[in-house]
Amino acid sequence: VLNRFESESSEKLGRIENEIEGVGHVPRSETNRILEAIQDPDDFDDIILKGEGGVGKSGILKRVSEISEYDSLFIDVSSYSIIRSESDLAEELGLEVSLERCILQIAANRPFIVIIDQLDDTNRVSGEIYKNLILEVAQMNCVSTIFACRTYDLDHYNEFVTLSNSEHFDDII
Repeated sequence: VLNRFESESSEKLGRIENEIEGVGHVPRSETNRILEAIQDPDDFDDIILKGEGGVGKSGILKRVSEISEYDSLFIDVSSYSIIRSESDLAEELGLEVSLERCILQIAANRPFIVIIDQLDDTNRVSGEIYKNLILEVAQMNCVSTIFACRTYDLDHYNEFVTLSNSEHFDDII
């Protein structure tokens, strides 16, 4: 399972440009804030990264994934935006059992980070599915859940308002 997650993450992260030619990485305070919030696996924070389109949320998440010492799964929702059930997502990810079960299996032996990017790139049905997944994973021990969403969608779409009001998220960045 971990190999499948690493392959999925590598493929999706490879599509994100987060360096400026001739400059390299531009340090972002948001990256450091997230890394600080996930440095202690006994007290992992669950984090919402919000902002307008094009401000660099994906680049921040990629950098967090690159720097973090923990294994992670990076899901680019825009690649799976028209799912109709959690089993559809598991199938798209090449899993034979539920995504939640796979995450629990990994987190039983080590700290794990689930990063969900482009949450706003969904329809209502898939948005509900991702919301439920995020809320379930946010309750798991030794797992940090980090997701990115545009501010407007997070504040105005019913399926996402629940997330921003959830007691499970320690930080909104």
